[in-house]
Amino acid sequence: MKLKQSISVIFFFLLFFGCSPEHEDKKVLIYNKDKVFYVIFNDKLEITTNDIYSNGFRIGEILSQELDDNNDVVTKISINGDYKKLMKSNTIFYVSDGVLEYDTVGDEGKLIKEGSKLLGFNGKSSMYLYKARNKSEQLFEKVKTEGGEFFEKAKSKAEDIYEKATK
Repeated sequence: MKLKQSISVIFFFLLFFGCSPEHEDKKVLIYNKDKVFYVIFNDKLEITTNDIYSNGFRIGEILSQELDDNNDVVTKISINGDYKKLMKSNTIFYVSDGVLEYDTVGDEGKLIKEGSKLLGFNGKSSMYLYKARNKSEQLFEKVKTEGGEFFEKAKSKAEDIYEKATK
């Protein structure tokens, strides 16, 4: 009889605790696990906090910093799982008033894998200079592409007019 009672008690606990809402929360926590990325800087960083921000919201933290073989500072960061969708191919980071800040450059980026390397800038001015250079390159490519298309259309139209005029 004691065996039946023991099994009933064990079954009750397994059923009750195995299906509780707390158990469901654990699945969410595992799903929203922090993601690790690497930010590459050319110089030593002047950072006063390990927190990482985007528009005033804390999105992660700095885990470590190392000097690599190229004398670049490799900063290992952890991004909160709730913000992992921010980590795209156009993501950059910059230091502002001792804080590492998230930003983007260029057109919409594609999601990147955990462990990817990203560009880092030691200040707003170097970040803005990079963004301006990137934008001018995009505009140049657009002019080159659209200008080439315009030239081909104009050339074709001129050839059509010439053929009609010489008939």
